[in-house]
Amino acid sequence: MKELFDDFKVEHHNSFAYRRKMNGTVETANKDIKKLYRKLLCIMMSKIYTKYLSVLYNLTLNNLKIYFENLDKIIKLYSDNKNLFPT
Repeated sequence: MKELFDDFKVEHHNSFAYRRKMNGTVETANKDIKKLYRKLLCIMMSKIYTKYLSVLYNLTLNNLKIYFENLDKIIKLYSDNKNLFPT
C-alpha cells in the first residue's frame, strides 16, 4: 500500500475531529464548489441539447429534401409515362 501511495504522491495528514470555525469554512467552500459544479453542468447540458437539436434539425431537413426529390422524380415519371400509371 505504501508503494501505491508513493506512486501517486498521496500524503496522509491527521486532523482534529471537530473544529467549529474550520468545519464551517470547509462546508462553505464545499457548498460553493457544488454551486459551481451545478452551473457548469447546466451549461454543458444546454450545449449538448443545442447540438442535439441542431443535428436533429439537419437530419429532418435532409430527409425532407430526399422526400421531395423522390416525389419530383415520381411526378416527372408519371407525367412522362401516363399509360404506366392507370388512374
